[in-house]
Amino acid sequence: MRPAGVPARLTLMEPTLNMGANSSGGFSMPKNLRVVFYVAILAIVTYAYFNDRPVPPAVNVRLEAPPASPAIEAPALPVAEAPKVPMPDFVVADSRALDVRRDEIQTAFERAPFRLTFDYQPYADGRSRMMGFSADRATRLELIGPPEKLHGLALTADMTETNRLAQLRNLNALGNAAKLTNPTWADASGWITANVALAFQNGRAETTMNGNLLKLAAVPNSKLMVLTITGPAN
Repeated sequence: MRPAGVPARLTLMEPTLNMGANSSGGFSMPKNLRVVFYVAILAIVTYAYFNDRPVPPAVNVRLEAPPASPAIEAPALPVAEAPKVPMPDFVVADSRALDVRRDEIQTAFERAPFRLTFDYQPYADGRSRMMGFSADRATRLELIGPPEKLHGLALTADMTETNRLAQLRNLNALGNAAKLTNPTWADASGWITANVALAFQNGRAETTMNGNLLKLAAVPNSKLMVLTITGPAN
């Protein structure tokens, strides 16, 4: 006897995957599965396309530094030429004496702006002489006589106008020599300045101060001026 509401026969059916029937009697794939299928196909085609393409050769790019700019050299400063005319020799008699020591004159001319370099160069007969030269050889100073009391001095100066610095330095040197040998002469430098041009014009100019004889003499055919200072005769 069956309970009420229970069918007379229970039929068990196997579960089936419904792919969906179409009008032609076949089956259609579900939409979400089709999307996955198409994406997979597209991925395979894309991979095959790019995998088969030839890889372009690598391009080597070499970076080169820009060419160096040419070095700029500083303009060469003009250098005074040594006088082309030989400087005259100066000889003073031993009977004359300046009341000045040799080291006083030498020390003063070793300093700026003269910076003479001195060397002991005695005469051939053995008489004492100290020679000083500037680096450009435009100034020469001879200190003649024993160290404790000079007999005299001679300063040869190149007064070429093309070397204005050397010309001014030598004009100063001429005045300095006159002042050092005549310390009480207040206008020593003034006399030198006033008579250099006169000596070039007339060949020479001279004066006596405190018994010391000062002579300015122009060397012919040159711009060399020679100042000689000798003491009074003993």
